[in-house]
Amino acid sequence: MKTLIITCGCLEPSKDGIGDYCFNLAKAIKLLGVKVVLVSINDFYVKSFREETREDIQLCRIPARNNWQQKYRLFKNISETVSPDHISFQYVIYAFHKKGLPVVAHQFLVGILKSYEVSIMMHEPWIGRSKEDSLRHKVIGYFQQIIIKQLINGISPIKVFTSNIAFSRLLKDNGIQNKVLPLFSNIPFSKNALQQLPQLFNENQLFLFEKSLKIVLFGRIPFSWRKEEFVRWLDGKHITIMVAGRSDQDSANNLRHEIKGLSGKINFIALGELSKEQVSTLLQYADAGLALTPPQILGKSGVVAAYKEHGLPIILAGNNERFLETDLSGPEQLDKLSLDISLDDQLEKLKRKPSYSGVQLIAETFLNGVSDLKETKNAYPI
Repeated sequence: MKTLIITCGCLEPSKDGIGDYCFNLAKAIKLLGVKVVLVSINDFYVKSFREETREDIQLCRIPARNNWQQKYRLFKNISETVSPDHISFQYVIYAFHKKGLPVVAHQFLVGILKSYEVSIMMHEPWIGRSKEDSLRHKVIGYFQQIIIKQLINGISPIKVFTSNIAFSRLLKDNGIQNKVLPLFSNIPFSKNALQQLPQLFNENQLFLFEKSLKIVLFGRIPFSWRKEEFVRWLDGKHITIMVAGRSDQDSANNLRHEIKGLSGKINFIALGELSKEQVSTLLQYADAGLALTPPQILGKSGVVAAYKEHGLPIILAGNNERFLETDLSGPEQLDKLSLDISLDDQLEKLKRKPSYSGVQLIAETFLNGVSDLKETKNAYPI
């Protein structure tokens, strides 16, 4: 492969997790000798079509305000000009329609992508897949499943990827063959980052708690997770919780009050939004990372990927998600700390593992998946 297009919804830096994922993947693939062009086809952060270069990567950004006929013409012209050997379609259904029903968008996307060799990265399938989901979500999910299958049939990709075993089984149970391509972290391991720790805490007028068990949480905080069970699980231990990053549904202050209301013995530090280097510093300083994603779909979480790449032990505190008619049993949770087992009985799981760079491994795996293991066209009859 000499030339690759990676396309997604939005490419605004630090504003769209999938966009950041695409940019980091593009940089890693470029290091392997492949020319990469990034195309966002429903970008809310540009008002008109924009071409730009970021860290020697070419970006083409199509604004969301354009109608789909205009987007089609722009994307078609880009594809014809670049003439890629392959297009990687990074798919999230809500990136192309705010209500998650992109019927018109799919028609135009199929019109372009069916003429090229394409792989699809299914970052998240339809909603309403869990037994706990509302009837409304299940109805929407039913129609999402139909239009996703129509999209795949129309494009006939050589490969469909997804990020975790649970999604993979869900897709296979519904006739969509796929391969797991784990997420990598958008927070790279920063060497010598611990040297910045005193400055980070001094800037925030905070004290270091060396003798406590330091648990870090960063990224989005969901409205519902196993909060009370988590606090009970820590009962009697000297604990410091360090929270960093944006929180969409619960603010760090609300979380602080809730935790303090459940236990006055837990130290709580809110650091706000940090740079990637500062987050890496915090992950290297912490003793464990708190994962609020449902344990069954840990692989879809960039936060969990960051914990893993920093060698950080992971505490599972997300609500369980029970997929409809899908077996979720598997070994992927065995090395994580469970709230259902006392902390004292899991102390061996608090040992750090070696850090590593996931993005380069995933870039190589992706290229092997679409180059050496090509499947025939029309490989996904549904």
